[in-house]
Order: sequence, then C-alpha cells, then structure tokens
Amino acid sequence: MPALYLMELGAIMGVEGECFKVSCRDVTSTIPIIKVDSVLVFGGTQITTHAIAELLERDIPTTFLSSNGRYYGRLASTDTKAVELKVEQYKKLEDNGFRTSFAKACVKGKILNSLYILKNLNRERKIPEVAEGIKRMYAIIGTLEEKDNLESIRGCEGSAAAMYFSIIPLLLKNRFGFSGRNRRPPKDPLNSLLSFIYTLLMYSVYTAVSITGLDPAIGYLHEYTDNRPALPLDLMEEFRALFADQVIIDLINHSMIDEDDFYEGDTEDKPVLINTDLRRKVVERFEKRLSTQVLYKGDNISYRRVLEMQARSLVRYIRTGEPYTPFIQQ
Repeated sequence: MPALYLMELGAIMGVEGECFKVSCRDVTSTIPIIKVDSVLVFGGTQITTHAIAELLERDIPTTFLSSNGRYYGRLASTDTKAVELKVEQYKKLEDNGFRTSFAKACVKGKILNSLYILKNLNRERKIPEVAEGIKRMYAIIGTLEEKDNLESIRGCEGSAAAMYFSIIPLLLKNRFGFSGRNRRPPKDPLNSLLSFIYTLLMYSVYTAVSITGLDPAIGYLHEYTDNRPALPLDLMEEFRALFADQVIIDLINHSMIDEDDFYEGDTEDKPVLINTDLRRKVVERFEKRLSTQVLYKGDNISYRRVLEMQARSLVRYIRTGEPYTPFIQQ
C-alpha cells in the first residue's frame, strides 16, 4: 500500500507498535508503517499526535484535503535537503532555452498520451469526428516544435486540450451532461470526477517531486506563484490521460457509475459532488492503475515509480543538461 487514504467519515489513525492503526466505528485495521509511502487525509477523519510525530520522523508525505478533495495543506518537517539542487532549479527560471525545451516536452507528452487513449477507444468504433480530432491534434504537435516562447507553447497545450475534451464525450457510454471542462466548482458529474482524480494525481506527483529534493513551488511550464505547486502541475501533464482520464473512462464505459453517485452541494455556486462510495471506488481504481507494471527504459516498474523516475529525469536536465524526455505510452 504505497499510499494510505484516510477517507471514511469518523476514521481515526493512530500508531500501534510498528503499524498505523485505523479505527472506524467497530472496525479496526493495521498497516505496517514501512509499507506506507504517503498519506492523504480527507475531511471528517482524524490522526493522533502520535501518528503525526511518526509521519514527521519518517518523512512520510501527508496531505490534508476536504471530503470532496479540495486541498488544505501538507504536513512537513523543516526541509533543508538538496539545497544546492534547489539553487540550480531557481537559476533555470532565467534560462529561456531550458524552460521552453522542458515545457515543449511536457506538452508533447500530454498530447501524445491523450492520442494513445483516443486511438484505443476509437479503434473499433471508428467515429469520423474522433478520427478528425486525432488528425488535428497531431497537427498541433507539428506546430509545437516550432514554438520558441512559453506563451505560444501554452497556446498549443490549450488547443489540444480543447480538441481532446470535445471528442471524449463521443467515446463515453454516458456523458453525464458533459460539454467541456469546467472547474471551481465542477458543474456536472464528469467534471467533478476529473477534478477529484486530478487532485489525486497531482499529489502523487508532488510526492515524487519531494523525494528528489526539487522545490514543488518552482515550475517552468506553469508560472510560479504563492500557494501553487507549479512543478507537480508541470510534470503531471504527461500523465493526465494515462493515469486519470483512463480510470474515469473505464468506470463509465463499464457502467460502474450512475447518476445516484452524485449530489448538489449546498453552497451558493451549487457544485456537483461525489458521494463517499464513488470516491472510494475511484481511489481504488487509481491506486490499481499506479501499481500496474510497465516497461520503462528496459525495466519493469510500477507507474508510481515512473512518476519518480520522470522527476529524476528533470533533476538530470537541471544538473547535466541532458534533455528531459516525457514518458510516452507505447
């Protein structure tokens, strides 16, 4: 269990010997601490001070979220590791060649992996509109190679994403009222699912970034600003379709989601929210996806390990100039 999700309403996590003990109502389970790589604590749950101390002492990344996945903060001890690496990372902000090269790699990886999903879904369906959208996305990759500034690179990313989300509904068994991406708040069930699973993915990438010693606040594709993990947002782009969208598409197309899994929030903006059972189902499928083995540079490793290896590829680019290559699903 690389990640421990504390999400059952009323659950309390403590420590018993060399294990985390999670109690909820009349059910108690224990998880060896050595097997836990990160913890996500959702609203309506608690962790004891003993557990907090153990998490800090063992440097286990811990993220606090609302019951619906909105970020509250992270538990962290004083971080003084990899100082020289961080200094090099900051200096690269002034290197336009470095930034544009890395940004183009992130966007190209995102588009190619999105195309991998689209082509697989359309292989038997052969929907003309999807085939045309795929053609246009390949054309965007061609124009991307010519771009030499961040604004135009981001423009290519936006154009490809708009095309992708315009044809994805054609490949779904149930569209759930989806007509394009919206967020903060999500206005339909599919957008609510995407926002939730993108949060899970982002903090999985955040953990990978933290392991390498890079500063999560400093990215190169996404502009850095206060309270924004720009670098995980950069690195997660190439994984959105593979690790997040694919999970949601599979759940929908296998009829594992229905309208009763959602409800309208009671705030003024009326967000569409996900019930506890479906959140648990999404988490289980997401974790299964990250645990899947894949061939990576000649070795069979988990997708979760791929996240870390890609972060380490960025470290090499910063330190040695070896260009960053995105992970492309074959």
